[in-house]
Parts: sequence; C-alpha cells; structure tokens
Amino acid sequence: MYTEKERDEVFNYLVNKFSQRKEVLAVIQVGSGAIGYRDKYSDLDFAIVVDDTDINDIFKKTQEDVNNKYNVFFFDNMEERRLQLFLLDNYLEIDIGYYTLNTLYARRENFKVVFDKTNQVEDLMKKSWLEIKEKNKGTTQEVNMKDVISFVDNELWYNVLRSVVAFNRKNKYRCYYELEQIKWYAMDLIAKRNNKESKRYRSIIELDKNELDKIDSLFIYPNNYHELSNYLNKALEIIFEEFNYWKNKDNISYIGNIDFYKKFIEQNK
Repeated sequence: MYTEKERDEVFNYLVNKFSQRKEVLAVIQVGSGAIGYRDKYSDLDFAIVVDDTDINDIFKKTQEDVNNKYNVFFFDNMEERRLQLFLLDNYLEIDIGYYTLNTLYARRENFKVVFDKTNQVEDLMKKSWLEIKEKNKGTTQEVNMKDVISFVDNELWYNVLRSVVAFNRKNKYRCYYELEQIKWYAMDLIAKRNNKESKRYRSIIELDKNELDKIDSLFIYPNNYHELSNYLNKALEIIFEEFNYWKNKDNISYIGNIDFYKKFIEQNK
C-alpha cells in the first residue's frame, strides 16, 4: 500500500509535468485532497484545463509521463469522457479529467486550483458550483426531483407486494431483494434532500445523526412477519415523509397512499 509520502511525491511530480506543457492551462485538485486528504486511503483526483489540442495527444503525453516514472498496474483512456485512470503497482489510483475553459465546471463544492495560467479558473469553478449545486442534489449530473418521485411512486407498490408475498412463501432472499430496493429509495430521497451523493452510499456518512438513525434502522432485515411489518412501515413512513417534503417545497405530486400500503401489510400477517 502506498504511503502518504509516496502519494505526495506522485502529486508533485504530475503537477510539475503538467505545468511544463503548453497545452495545459490550469491544474485543479478535486476529491478529498482538495481540502486535506481524508486518510491514507485517499487517492489523487485532477481536473486539467487544456486548450483545443487533440485529446489523444494529451492522453499520450500524460501516459508517457506516468509510465516513465512509475510502474503502472492498470490504465484506461476514456476518450468519450475525456478521462484517464491509472492504478500504480502500490495501489495508488490517479483519476485525471480534462476540460477546456468552455466546458469547465465544478462537480463538487471543494476544489483547489494548483496553478492557473488564465487567472479565470477559480471564478469559473465557484460560479458553476453556485449554479448547479441545487440542481444536482449532491451528484455530478442535474437531478429532476419530479422524475425521481414519480419513479419511486410507480415502483414502490410492487416492491412492497413482492416482499410480502416472497416472505409468506418462505423465500426470504427474494424478500430481502425487494427490501433492498425500498431501502435504496429511502436513502436516495434523504440524500437528495440534503444535497448529498447517494451513489455507492458515497456521502451518506455526512448526514446528521437523525438522518443516519433512520437509515440505520433499514439495515437490519426481518426474521419473522412481525419484524417485516415493522420494517416496511418504518420504510414507508420515511419515504412518504420525503414525498411530502417535495410536495410542499416544489408542489411535486404523488399517487401512493401510505394507509393503503399499511392495510395490505396488516392483512397479510
């Protein structure tokens, strides 16, 4: 496993190499390193601002810089995403995304401009974050909460129905699959209300204790129908609380009726 010193050496090496290339206009550190690495497991994430040089030429130069200095276990050039990924043999991952000034935007709130030949990058990043943070709900793409609510509203009944049926058929694994979907809806809705990223549960830990207590209660799967009933009722209360938040905030309507769900659950004991 790489050491913090080795990570810093790789960072400084790459920054020095980027600064010498005429097509590179700015280097931005993103991820946890932008505000002080979370711990020794944090990797390196860069956003590189470049001119209109062909992306394949840019990829080639960076790949040469990395290969000339380090042993690379794995790499990937994702041209369509303008992204390079390197995994060194000491398990340090390096993610490098390339932007032009016209396409540059802040994907997350925290970033650090390492150098900038244009004197524009800091302002562009701050401005873009202010414009998209509400739209993105903590993610890297714009989120339409009407679509999110509609999807959960449409799917929820089937998940509840199938979980109850599967449990009563003594197929607890199928039941747990449906509960996993329901748990995900609850977690995702809570995260989006708080502008936190829910993908891979990435930013869930950043929620406050009250929110985490709700979520933690959904990680204990039931062993009998009484526990299943309690689980489903708890999850439904969380989900419909989120539904009502968005109904009051943005007038987003939904069709589901929590009393209907609870009646079904009670009648199938």
